[in-house]
Amino acid sequence: MHDRSAQQELAPQWDLRFPGRLQMELDAFKAENVDPKPDKDALKDGRLVLDFEWPYGGDVLSLRAVYPDGYPFLRPQVLLREPGRFSGRRHVAPDGTICLIGRESRQWTSSLTVPALLTEKLADALKAVGNEDPQGEPPEVWWNGRPIDDLPFCLIETTWDLWTRGLNSGQLTVRYTFDDSSSDAPLLRAAVTRVLSEDGVVLAHWNSRLPAFLAGDNARELTIPWERLDQAPFPDSGDTLRDLVGSVIAASSPIFPLSRLSKRQFRLNAFLYPSELGWQQKGDGWLFALAEGTKKGFQLRRSVKGGAVRTLRAGPSDLLSRAPQASAMCLKKVCLIGTGAIGAPVAIDLARNGIKELRLLDFDILEPGNSVRWPLGASAWGRSKVEALEAFIKNEFPYCDVHTIKHQLGSQSEKYPFRDERALADAIEGVDLVIDATAAYWNIAFIHDFVAQRGLPLMAMHASPPVTGGIVVLYGPDGGCPACLLRAWRDGSIIKPPGVGDESGLVQPPGCSERTFTGVSYDLQELSLQAMRVASTFLAAGRTNSSTAVYTLSFDAESGVRLPSWHLDILDRHATCTCNA
Repeated sequence: MHDRSAQQELAPQWDLRFPGRLQMELDAFKAENVDPKPDKDALKDGRLVLDFEWPYGGDVLSLRAVYPDGYPFLRPQVLLREPGRFSGRRHVAPDGTICLIGRESRQWTSSLTVPALLTEKLADALKAVGNEDPQGEPPEVWWNGRPIDDLPFCLIETTWDLWTRGLNSGQLTVRYTFDDSSSDAPLLRAAVTRVLSEDGVVLAHWNSRLPAFLAGDNARELTIPWERLDQAPFPDSGDTLRDLVGSVIAASSPIFPLSRLSKRQFRLNAFLYPSELGWQQKGDGWLFALAEGTKKGFQLRRSVKGGAVRTLRAGPSDLLSRAPQASAMCLKKVCLIGTGAIGAPVAIDLARNGIKELRLLDFDILEPGNSVRWPLGASAWGRSKVEALEAFIKNEFPYCDVHTIKHQLGSQSEKYPFRDERALADAIEGVDLVIDATAAYWNIAFIHDFVAQRGLPLMAMHASPPVTGGIVVLYGPDGGCPACLLRAWRDGSIIKPPGVGDESGLVQPPGCSERTFTGVSYDLQELSLQAMRVASTFLAAGRTNSSTAVYTLSFDAESGVRLPSWHLDILDRHATCTCNA
């Protein structure tokens, strides 16, 4: 392998791009008196896989280095060819891959070689000492990478914290659905709704709303056994999984039909084990083993297949763990008036970020032409916008309560015939923030007057007709009102957004009764995103002052690309405005 001339026709693809890089790697092995053996089949395919013996603590380790096609930009992987003695060890994956450096890509540099990595990092990695990344290594990561073919999953919550209680076994109540319409293997979607001890005491329960696919009539409920494992299981050589599935096949627990029409049966058992969820942070790990076959197959213990079910963490704290700054929203209620191209993305983002309750007030339906800048597409055509949003949010973000009010301000509606104040009163009752996305001045003025009398905060936003600018305004109790803003624009104390008052950007689409502004979703979403930043900050901290904040958006063309920029002004009450009265 050291004779580079003999390898001219057999070289990894990356050495053809970076001539001499392979020789550099081989020279590094030679300097350590190590003679790596290439996998010839891999080399014929333009890949480099090296097997070699590496000195370690007076002994040698049989290792394999696998170089990706993206080498040297991307790091090589080093595996133990005989991982058994290091099974379950930190920094060693079940397949034998050794974590020599952290997962952060910047810890790898293209000047490194495998021998340099091993010399510097191998001993510390195998002994779990030295400079470690501060992160846990939960076994479920490895189990979730080896589910049965149809990717089943079971939802749990991290906050249950049961393993430390010392209980050995019990039962779980599981809500589940199977979809076996497209393949022989079932697609299991499940959630643990209760954890019980052996004597039936409820130890933990699902702490929020279930997703729509588990809350509907098609979902079924079952009770399965769970037992405690004193050590974390790893899918090392496959023996652990075979043993667990074998125990499930041989178990005395009930078997259940896959679906109402299927003759296939399944048995699901659960195992609770100690897991490292974070850096030096212990918690519950759950492993669900599934066996599936016919009733006779279970009786004879043959022709039954099985595997691990993905464990997914979906409790309220789990969903917010990646965005702790949004945690305050789970206690807040918001009323959103106007669910058009700016308001609808705000509604979805509020739900996505955990808002407790959302009230949506609008009357419009979604026409096909709207969907070029509306967040939902053809599935919502012809539907009421608020009802389409409600269905989408309930399906995708079940923790959010959504209520709809179908009403057009200043017009007739079935429930509120020309009763705008009654519609608004129902919409804003008990909320923490009112958001106006109607983009109509007299709507804004009326809504501001109505909510200000009730001491509620109001945020409003709209774009200019050609979407060359726009505003997001958080009105304060002692600050200026919508009329004050018009006066400030008129006297120049606050710069008007580009395009305000420019009706050249209005068009009348065919079949539409009025003109509308022109603009694309990716420009309008600048306003939606800023509105979310302002709203989330307000909801998290409450009002820090009583003034009115005006955020003005403008787009500047540079090198042919529109660049958004924002400017903040404080709007005081105008001396000539009646809001001073």
